Amino acid sequence: MFREAKTVLAEHPGWRWCWRLAAVVAVVRLLLLGAFMVDARLDVGALPGDAFYRSHSCLTAYWRASALAREGVVNLYDAALYEKHTIDGFDIDAFLYPPPFLLWPSAAAALSDRFAVVRVGWYVVELGLFVWTFASVSVWVGGRSGARCLLWLPLVVTGLPVLLGLQMGNFHVAAVVLAVIGMVAVEEDHPGWAGFCLAVATGAKVFPGILLVVLLGRRKLKPVVWTLGWLVAQTAATVVLFGTAPWKSFLRFQLPQLFAVDAAPWEAPGLFGTVNSGIFGFALKLRALGLPMGPVGASRVALLYTVALLVGAVVAGMRTARLKNAEASVAADDRRGDEDRLRAAQMWLAFLGLASLRAPFIPDAYAGAAALWLLALVACDGRRTRSPWIALAFLALWIVLPSRIAMPRIEPLRLSFTLIAQLVFLALAGGVAWRAVRARREALPSW
Repeated sequence: MFREAKTVLAEHPGWRWCWRLAAVVAVVRLLLLGAFMVDARLDVGALPGDAFYRSHSCLTAYWRASALAREGVVNLYDAALYEKHTIDGFDIDAFLYPPPFLLWPSAAAALSDRFAVVRVGWYVVELGLFVWTFASVSVWVGGRSGARCLLWLPLVVTGLPVLLGLQMGNFHVAAVVLAVIGMVAVEEDHPGWAGFCLAVATGAKVFPGILLVVLLGRRKLKPVVWTLGWLVAQTAATVVLFGTAPWKSFLRFQLPQLFAVDAAPWEAPGLFGTVNSGIFGFALKLRALGLPMGPVGASRVALLYTVALLVGAVVAGMRTARLKNAEASVAADDRRGDEDRLRAAQMWLAFLGLASLRAPFIPDAYAGAAALWLLALVACDGRRTRSPWIALAFLALWIVLPSRIAMPRIEPLRLSFTLIAQLVFLALAGGVAWRAVRARREALPSW
C-alpha cells in the first residue's frame, strides 16, 4: 500500500512536495496540540486565543460522572452536580451518556487518579485510534483507491473538527472510529470483535447503531447478535459496579428529557442554533433566517428524518450483495474489488454522519469529523471533473469558526458559514447514502 502511495505521488511531482509539506505541518500541528494537552497554559491548541475552547473539555463530564457513580449518587444526570464546578482549570461539562459508558472513564480512573494524566492519555489513545483506523481502512480498500485515501490523512487529521474533537476529549471521534473498525471486522468475518467495537460505540453515542440496521438489512445476524450480547454484558457490568441508580436516573430522568420538546433554544437569541450542527440546529438556523420554524415543527422534521434514515439504512443493506460475491468479484477483477470496498467505506461513514445529526445537540466543533473522512474517500475515485467541488466542500468542512463566546460579534458570519457547512455535510453524506439505496442489486458493490 505504501509503495502504491509512493507511485501515485511519483506520477505528480508537484503534488509530491505539497504532500510532504502537509505531512510535516500535520506532525507539527499534532505535537503542538499534544503540548497543550500536557499543559493547558500553553495556548497552542486547535484554536489558539479562543477562551472557550481553552477552558472546555468534554472529558470533565466523563471524569465527574464516573466519580459520582462510584460514590453512589442517586441521580448523576442532575445538572447541578456539574454546574459551577471546575477541574484543573476546565469547566465541568454535563453528563448525558447512557450508563454503560461509565465503564470506560472508571477504567481510566483505575489507572490514574489524576485528571491531567488521563486527559493526556486519552488524547494519545484517540489520536492513535483515528490514525491507525484511517490507515487500516486505506489498506483494506487496497489498490490505487486505497493509496489515494492514505495520502489524504495529513489533511483530514489536521481538520479543525478532528483537532477540536481530540482537544476536548469528546468520544465522538472514537465512536466513529470504533464503528468503522467494527464494519471492517464484519467484512473480515470476525463477528465477535465487530460486535464489541459496535457495542462500545453504540453504548456510548447511540448513533453508530444505524450500522446495525444496515447489517440487519444485509441479513448479517452474527455481528448484530454479538453486539447485543456485548451491550448486555456492559449493562450487567454497570449494575455490578455502580448498582441500579445510574439506570434508574437515566430511564426516569435523562431519557424523557432527550425525547421532550426543548423550548430553551427557541427562547434564546435568534442565532443560538449556529453552534448546533444537528437537525434541530438546522431548524434553528432557518428560524434565524426568518422562516416560520418552531420547536414542534422541528420535532416533526426530526421524526421524519429519523424514519427516512432507518428506512434508507434497511434498503441499503438489502441492496448489498453477500461478501462471498465480493470475494469472487475481487478474484475476477482486482480493480472492481477495490472500488467495491471504497464504496462500502463511503456508505458506512455516510450513515454514521447522517445518524449523528439526529442528536438534539451536536456542536460544530467536531460534528464534521466523519464528513471530512467521507469526503476524502469520495475524492479517491479519481474523477478530476469533481476536483473543484471537492476542494470547496473540503474548505467548508475543514474550518471551524472561533466560538461565539470568544467572538460574539461575528454571529451573522457564523450563521452563514455553519449553514453552508451543514448543507455540504447533508449533501455529501445524503448523496452517498442515496446512491447506496438506489443502486441495482446486480450493479451494487458487494459490501
